[in-house]
Amino acid sequence: LFVAGSQLVAQDTLTFLQYNLLNYGNYTSYCTEENNPVEEKDGYIQTIIDYIQPDVFTVNEVSGSQAMHQHLLDAGVNAGSDKYRMANFIYQASPYLVNLLFYNHQKLALHSHVIAQSLIRDVDVYTLYYKSNDLSFGDTAFITCVVAHLKAGNGADEAQTRNQMAENTMAFLERFGPDENYLLSGDFNVYTSSEAAYQTFTQYPNSTLRFNDPIDQPGSWNNNSSYASVHTQSTHTSSGCASSGGMDDRFDFILMSNNLKFGAKHLRYVPGSYRAV
Repeated sequence: LFVAGSQLVAQDTLTFLQYNLLNYGNYTSYCTEENNPVEEKDGYIQTIIDYIQPDVFTVNEVSGSQAMHQHLLDAGVNAGSDKYRMANFIYQASPYLVNLLFYNHQKLALHSHVIAQSLIRDVDVYTLYYKSNDLSFGDTAFITCVVAHLKAGNGADEAQTRNQMAENTMAFLERFGPDENYLLSGDFNVYTSSEAAYQTFTQYPNSTLRFNDPIDQPGSWNNNSSYASVHTQSTHTSSGCASSGGMDDRFDFILMSNNLKFGAKHLRYVPGSYRAV
């Protein structure tokens, strides 16, 4: 994202990263400390953060334990540095598997955090503002990050639940403020762009609130090698703690509002900068 202020010197870029951490710190009968060790995941996260250098890092599927949240920040995201802060944790649905947001506090500050909807899982709404040189005069840019983890499953009932979560989220944003800089990220678990949940996000009746795919890649993504370059999913093919099946779906997304697409409110998407890493 390109940030533009009132003067040419007030320009910057922000990098945004979304990742499903697959039961981070969450131990069950099938996800144990032996087959799901956070220490190994911390090392992988350190490698990814060092490579991408995100200014905003949103994640799904983290244990509801706030001690585990702090561990993720200290041992994984920051890994000895002090670059990142973590947004406050709140929840309305079950805290079984939750979303979190980390941000580069040298560039950004957290303004607010609310819940959009709580069917199955919470959809979190984080508003950040840019630490402009003219901040003391009230000159800044706001960006609201909507983080969702929609219902999994390839059946009609699951697809209907995903759409209900999407509709609940959009109805909330209508009340929250339709004319904002919105990024919508998360594991949507959708199999095609024609699925109702995806259509709700991208064809919402209020055009101001509609979300756009930065790379404009609609289609039937499931098990389709034509979309291999945009597939975002667990790479595992064996069962156990990890999700099996291999990387043959486009599940994780980052979508943007019209304001970000067209640069209407001090920020705009940098064309060509979106990629599945």
